Amino acid sequence: MRSRKNSVGVVVSAILASTLFLVGAEALAQTETVLHSFASGPKDGYSASGLIMDSAGNLYGTTRYGDEKEVNGIAFELSPSAGGTWTETALHIFTGGTDGLEPVASLVLDAKGNLYGTTLQGGGGPCKNSQNGPLIGCGTVFELSPGAGGVWTEKILYAFGFKADDSFWPYSNLVLDAAGNLYGTTSLGGTVDGEDYCVMYGNTSVGCGTAFELRPNKNGTWSEEIIHNFGGAIDGGADGAIPDAGLVFDSAGNLYGTTRLGGMEGCGGFGRLPYCGVLFELTPVASKGWREGILPSPGFWYQTGLAVDSAGNVFGSGWDGFGSCGYDYGVGTGGAFEISPAGGGTWTESGIGDFGCGSTPSPLIFDSKGNVYGTTDATNNDGGENYPDTIYEASRGSSGDWQVTILYQFTAATDGLGPTGGLVRDAAGNLYGTTQGGGTHNKGVVFKLTP
Repeated sequence: MRSRKNSVGVVVSAILASTLFLVGAEALAQTETVLHSFASGPKDGYSASGLIMDSAGNLYGTTRYGDEKEVNGIAFELSPSAGGTWTETALHIFTGGTDGLEPVASLVLDAKGNLYGTTLQGGGGPCKNSQNGPLIGCGTVFELSPGAGGVWTEKILYAFGFKADDSFWPYSNLVLDAAGNLYGTTSLGGTVDGEDYCVMYGNTSVGCGTAFELRPNKNGTWSEEIIHNFGGAIDGGADGAIPDAGLVFDSAGNLYGTTRLGGMEGCGGFGRLPYCGVLFELTPVASKGWREGILPSPGFWYQTGLAVDSAGNVFGSGWDGFGSCGYDYGVGTGGAFEISPAGGGTWTESGIGDFGCGSTPSPLIFDSKGNVYGTTDATNNDGGENYPDTIYEASRGSSGDWQVTILYQFTAATDGLGPTGGLVRDAAGNLYGTTQGGGTHNKGVVFKLTP
């Protein structure tokens, strides 16, 4: 064990990666059922996001690509029917232009049954796919509202713009607060201060991404506010860059998230964007907006969001893209971790599981007993150990250590391959998720795991 001071002066007692517990014994038999195989045909898609579930047990998600043109993406519902079958319905087919294009993130559901999400592109903005390429739009925030006869109506709440006071390319899912405001991140854009830019987009220097809030107005429109501009570590600062994942609230109203690059420690350099990324906290300050703090980092490359339990412990996962598995392969060791508040502004870091070379972990979820569930994906294993695609459970032992148990291992293409979207759990303990490949058409599946 060692102590270190992070970039904002927080002393951290860090339990090093060597104390991560390897995967334990097999659990009792679990049954995996494929509920739907994506086909990318009419009113279907592929490259699915994570799922959410409503109180009636219906599942909702998006696909990045789909329908007959295979470029637009869809929002879908999967509903249980008699006899154990499930029916997929396309709620909206994205068309680009002033509409969104490429919905890559999961959805969020409000108390009235409305769905909210983001699209990576579309919206009619001035963003291009290259310096001289066609306009593809800068991304959108959309709402889907249920109506009579099962018809859903889409409304674009906000279209991002390629300009100084805005940002673009929201890879992230959204989160709702109690007042109905929406929060998310964009991967690029935001304020640029002189030479402190992250990348060149054509002939223009752009910022390192933002965290934003959307507030509903009385006239039905929505207003955007940038609550944080990420600065990266270009001038030796500690901030992150390129926040691809969404945000999560704790019980006190603080927001937590990750950035893929930036920070002061980690995996090495990547052009103007060095290091593996950061874990950050955004705290609301009365009449002064939001204040950012940097949490201790286990040193992973973060591509998924965080989860916070009722005690304020922060959980996450990532992989070391320049680590023990070799820079030449671009593949590192995946792992999951917990960061716990220890009083006085300090945090204690501990490992949950070390999942081997080439395994990319997913977002984590909890059950009522505090057990943690997630998946690993070895699809991008280019040369490390051949660690399989799995669904796992992590349970805390009496001594506080974590024991990881494999619940299911994907062994056949018909089961699905590449479970990257995370999991959702129902009241009976069944787990649901998506895969990027496998299934009848090799376009991925929606699966159910029954204990």
